[in-house]
Amino acid sequence: MTYYPVFLDLRDREVVVVGGGTVAERKVRALLEAGARVRVVSRTFVPSLKALAECGRIAFRVGEFEEADLEGAWLIISATDDAEVNRRVAEAAARHRRFCNVADAPAFCSFLAPAVIRRGAVAIAISTGGQSPALAVHLKQKIAAIIGPEYGALAELLSHMRPLVQERIPDPKWRAEVFHRLVESEVFDLLRAGERSAAEAHARALIERWASESSWSEDLRDIASGGDAL
Repeated sequence: MTYYPVFLDLRDREVVVVGGGTVAERKVRALLEAGARVRVVSRTFVPSLKALAECGRIAFRVGEFEEADLEGAWLIISATDDAEVNRRVAEAAARHRRFCNVADAPAFCSFLAPAVIRRGAVAIAISTGGQSPALAVHLKQKIAAIIGPEYGALAELLSHMRPLVQERIPDPKWRAEVFHRLVESEVFDLLRAGERSAAEAHARALIERWASESSWSEDLRDIASGGDAL
């Protein structure tokens, strides 16, 4: 089976996590990082989850999972060590048409949680379709050694430069070309060296140069098509 890869916007959306152990804690922290409102249901909680509940970062209910726990949830994660509970959670989620992930049980999952590498706004997700989590972790380690923090810095700089490019280069095709050129330019090397100010200055200079090239190309096209005579 082929899975459809997707990045979810969970900001201010409720997610239910069933389970209170270390695996559940790892899931909860990733969800909080994504801005989700997390509600945890479990008979017991590891101290770190109790601390998150006590400071109000998560909601919780102590007790057995009940189907009513899914009310209002956008997403469900079951991370217990009880296969029967995990099965009940998955079946309840299916009845309520909620996507559900069950830790280490792909057969119960309606979505898989990939291994993820984060570099600022850049996120690289790795999945083996549930066939080998160990291989996904191995690939994550190899790719993480290649993709450094400079990629996150480049994404941030390109986002910062977008309004200038849109202002200076009206043609959408040439604008797309400019962004490709920026990615492959010396800007990246400057960011890798930690020279953020120099990288931004160089990016601005390149944009101005390419904007001039764009204007010259447009003038030539006007002449070729019988535009303003010289």
